[in-house]
Amino acid sequence: MNAVGYVWDFGDGSPVSTEFEPSHLFENNTDFIQNFDVTLVALNVSGCHDTVSQTVTSYPEPDFGFDLSSYSGCSPLSVSFPVINGAVTYEWDFGDGNSATGPTPTYVYQNNTQNSVDYTVELIASNAFGCIDTSQSSIAVHPTPIAQMTADISSGCSPLITEFTNHSVLADQSEWIFGPGDTLWDNSETVSSTFINSGTSPENFNVQLNVTSVDGCTSSASMPVSVYPLP
Repeated sequence: MNAVGYVWDFGDGSPVSTEFEPSHLFENNTDFIQNFDVTLVALNVSGCHDTVSQTVTSYPEPDFGFDLSSYSGCSPLSVSFPVINGAVTYEWDFGDGNSATGPTPTYVYQNNTQNSVDYTVELIASNAFGCIDTSQSSIAVHPTPIAQMTADISSGCSPLITEFTNHSVLADQSEWIFGPGDTLWDNSETVSSTFINSGTSPENFNVQLNVTSVDGCTSSASMPVSVYPLP
């Protein structure tokens, strides 16, 4: 009361203020709690003064940035989210409408489209003092190709010539395995192979088609071919 002049010392090395009700930003760039002793010297018209002090406590600012186990991959992509040091509450937004509140969730991303999809993962976490930090990271999920094939004939007498048609989706490279040691890399729509049975009983060949997309994602399909021996 009856003061006409004011000198505020905020205790953090910043310039003093002579305002009646100043505002001041206290910054704590350490990893520990910091206490600042704020001192007010009030003066009246007679030059008399009085001093009062109060402590302001500033908690460390949290930094909850996170590194992911995988930033990109093929669908279904399982991502394990890491431990966040110093966090006590968690709000994970996986970027596809789903969320979690656990400290180290694992989430499986599905991409059923024909294009890569980028998801933005957001974490809102707080430390023991209730201070909040928000961090984000991006995950690219590539579509997985679908290996599909048909055969004009899948059983017959040796030598059996079979033509296969590749109906795969998103296939950039195709590997045909007709039998042990009989592999063909061919991206054509149709391929053929001759199956020979030199024995005296029917022989089954397991034909496998392995396809790879431009993103390196893979898929496989197989079908049996039965070859009968000549009499």
